[in-house]
Amino acid sequence: SYKFDPGDENDGVSCTLPIGILPQAEGWWFEWLVPGLLGDKIALLLRSLPRSVRRDIQPINDTAQSCLDKIGKPEKPLCEALGDAVFKILGIKIDADAWRPEELPAYLKMNFVVVDAKGKTVARGRDLQELKGRFTVEAKKQFVRTPKSRHERSGITTWDFGDLPERVDLSEGHGTVWGFPALRDDGDSVSICVYDTPEKAASESRHGLRRLFQLSLGGHAAHIRKSLPISQGSGLVYGSIGGSIETLRDDILLSAIDHVCIGSAGLARTAAAFHERYEKCRSELYKAAYDLGQKVDSVLADYARAAKMLEASVPEVMKAAVEDMKKQLGMLVYSGFIRQTPYAQVFEIPRYIVAMAMRMQKLREGPKKDSDRMGMIDVWWNRYMDLTKKLKGAAKSEELETLRWMIEEYRVNIFAQKLGTPEPVSEKRLASQLDKAKLAMS
Repeated sequence: SYKFDPGDENDGVSCTLPIGILPQAEGWWFEWLVPGLLGDKIALLLRSLPRSVRRDIQPINDTAQSCLDKIGKPEKPLCEALGDAVFKILGIKIDADAWRPEELPAYLKMNFVVVDAKGKTVARGRDLQELKGRFTVEAKKQFVRTPKSRHERSGITTWDFGDLPERVDLSEGHGTVWGFPALRDDGDSVSICVYDTPEKAASESRHGLRRLFQLSLGGHAAHIRKSLPISQGSGLVYGSIGGSIETLRDDILLSAIDHVCIGSAGLARTAAAFHERYEKCRSELYKAAYDLGQKVDSVLADYARAAKMLEASVPEVMKAAVEDMKKQLGMLVYSGFIRQTPYAQVFEIPRYIVAMAMRMQKLREGPKKDSDRMGMIDVWWNRYMDLTKKLKGAAKSEELETLRWMIEEYRVNIFAQKLGTPEPVSEKRLASQLDKAKLAMS
């Protein structure tokens, strides 16, 4: 609904959200408001930019109109889409942290009206995250109370259930409630379960799909698992950090299946898509799993050498840096690290360990310089950890996962620049990625 009443708390566009769907509401989508107000919002966002940027996009009104014509439909956060439009029109790149949406007047921010199962207004405001936090418990209770059994099933060992919808309507007199079907990994089978957020469903489905591919491959997968090139020595190293060689083989196989059958293509939701990827998996899985097995074997040997290096006695002035490297090593290699590390990223771990050895050599020559550099890393690592704590057990977004490994590359850049990094990394790029990670959590 729309109300023109400057100064009133409901001035502008209002959107009514039932408590049951509040957790699924994506903040960025509401940034686009309605077409009639988008032009004003674009103009004021451009005016909020630093003077040094505004100077290059004059006249603002003309630029705003060109952006409005070019910006297209809501497919990403408004400021990101606006930055893309400015680049296409003027060839000017605007940093993500240059925008100041918080300076916009209230009527250019969506007004959210939260209603309960009976349609009664229980809250209103323009801060969606605050409203989500306020009603998290009630939304979960409403979801738990809602029957889901007709959409769920267990004991699945092959794709024999038709298509897997992205969303189902669970309302049925319990207020507006949406559910998100997913495949859950049960070890010797998978189940179709319904979750309260698309993020949770996507995370569970990724694990469930991997298991379903393994079960469908049967003896072929078992043969590949048995053939993995994991040495006895690596098994002993992995055992020393709490893992078992059998679990390691399972993790390598499932990671390779994920890489070949899911990768960046997204989750299969139809029988046709699943069977197409199944055929791809049969032909490509052996090499992907063998290559990963070889690399893991190498990683564990590198880990053992690095751990031994870090256990050596050092002067007091070097101890803080050594403890930092021990912590870093423990975040790279630990029991279950293959399950938590993207396939391609495992192949980068040896370079991170080499960078650690180079840092150790420089540390002996200049402990003070190392301390300064360590402080630069700590700033970003602490920001990353602050975001992971806010997840409260929820799955990491792709943007947050990217930030984690960008920080690792930043370590290489700071302590062992000669090794190089696959992509340029800097404080500015880290800040931009941090903004994206925050946005993905909104």
